[in-house]
Amino acid sequence: MRKSLHEVQEIDRYIFHRMPPTDRLVFRARMILQPELKEKVRLQRKTHVFLRWCSRKEKKDELTSLYTRLMNDTTFHTTIHAIFSR
Repeated sequence: MRKSLHEVQEIDRYIFHRMPPTDRLVFRARMILQPELKEKVRLQRKTHVFLRWCSRKEKKDELTSLYTRLMNDTTFHTTIHAIFSR
């Protein structure tokens, strides 16, 4: 288990450019020699993209909910309307 966690962390350091240049070169060479490592990097990148997408959707849903609640609050709506009507 520890070895796979270490590998995930190492791949993250590579993906997010947190690896010294010499280590990056060695890592790239390992990906050439180990196609399964290259595939793990590809899948981990896709996972990060998916997580960012889910996070954005969640935030958008939260903001939409907040907007709806605020616009349905007559006091808030009236106050905002008064501010921007001046």
